[in-house]
Amino acid sequence: MIQKLDIRKRFPDADHHFVGYFSDPDSGLSGFVAIHRAKGPHPSFGATRMMPYENADEALRDALRLSRLMSYKAALSDLPYGGAKAVIIGDPLDSRRKTILRSYANHVNSLRGKFVTGSDIGLSDSDVHFLGSLSKYVVGKETDPARHTVLGLFLALQVALRHVFGSSDIRERTFAIQGLGKIGMGLFKLLAPQAKYIYISDPDERKIQEAQKFSSWVTPVPSGEIHASSADVFSPCALGSALTRNNAEEVKAKIVVGGANNQLEDDSVASVLHARNILYAPDYVVNAGGLISVASEFEGQPEEIHVSRRVGRIGETLDKILRESERRKEAPVLVSNRMAEASIRNHNKITYA
Repeated sequence: MIQKLDIRKRFPDADHHFVGYFSDPDSGLSGFVAIHRAKGPHPSFGATRMMPYENADEALRDALRLSRLMSYKAALSDLPYGGAKAVIIGDPLDSRRKTILRSYANHVNSLRGKFVTGSDIGLSDSDVHFLGSLSKYVVGKETDPARHTVLGLFLALQVALRHVFGSSDIRERTFAIQGLGKIGMGLFKLLAPQAKYIYISDPDERKIQEAQKFSSWVTPVPSGEIHASSADVFSPCALGSALTRNNAEEVKAKIVVGGANNQLEDDSVASVLHARNILYAPDYVVNAGGLISVASEFEGQPEEIHVSRRVGRIGETLDKILRESERRKEAPVLVSNRMAEASIRNHNKITYA
C-alpha cells in the first residue's frame, strides 16, 4: 500500500491533496506519488518518471513541483482533470526493471483510479504497454503523446514568433534546441527543412549524428552553453531548470519556447527574462499536447482528428496569455499562473483519505 505523508513541515508551500510514499523491498521499488489537485469525480493525470535521484528529498521535491505543473497544464487545456506526478527512484537500466514496474502497477491500482499515469523520463513505450497490461489506469498505448507535444510546441512557437517579430515565418529564423529526445528531435525535424540555422545539444553523440545526417545546417554546442547561443529562439527540451537566476542574463535569444517541464529554476527567472525583453512562453502551456492526447485516449477518443483539434487550441491559449502580458506589462508566466489558479478555484476539490 501507499503510505500517506504529511509534508507540511518540510515543504510549507506545498498545498497538495495527497502525497504518498511507495516501496517494495522485494522488487527494489521505491518512490513517491503526488496528487496536487482533482476536479470533482475525475482522476488526476500525471506521468511517471524513473531516475537515479541523489536522495529521497530530491525525488519528492520533483514530484511536488511537477504535479503542480500538471494541474496548471490541465486547467489551461480546459481538461476536467487534476494534476499529479509519480517518481520512481532508480536506474532505468536496472536489471530488475520488469519486477519493479510490476510492483509499481500494483501500487497504481491501489489508488483505485484517483491517479492515471503514463511515461515520462526513464520509461519507454514498451514500459507503457507492459504497465497497461497490469493496470487500467495507464494511458499512452493508443496515442503518441510525444508527437502531439511536438505539434503543440510548434504551434506555440509560431504564435511567439508573430508576437516578437511580427511574422510566424520560420525561414529567416535561427534556433537552439537543448536535448534531442523524442520532443527535441521531433521539433528539430519540423524546423530543419525551413529554419535558417539550428544549434543543437545532447549528451548522446548518436543523437547529434542523427540530426547532422538529417540536415547540414546545424552546429553542435555543449549542453551547458547552448542557452547562450546566438539564436532567435532557445528551446529547452531536456531536463528541468535549464534557466536559472545565474544564467538567465546570458540568454541571447528573443524567445524561449521549449518542451521540457519546469524549464525555469523558479518564476523569478521569468521576471529576469521579461526585464530583458525576452519572451518566455510558459512551459506548461506550450507542451500540453501530450496530456491532451492521453486525456483523449482515456475518454475513448484517441482519433487523430479529435486530438489534433484539441492540441490546436494551444496556440490560441498562448496568444491570449501574451496579449494580456503585453497589456499588463508583466511576464507571461505570471499571467498564466493566475489564469490556471482561477480555473482550479472554480472547481470543487476532493480530499483523499
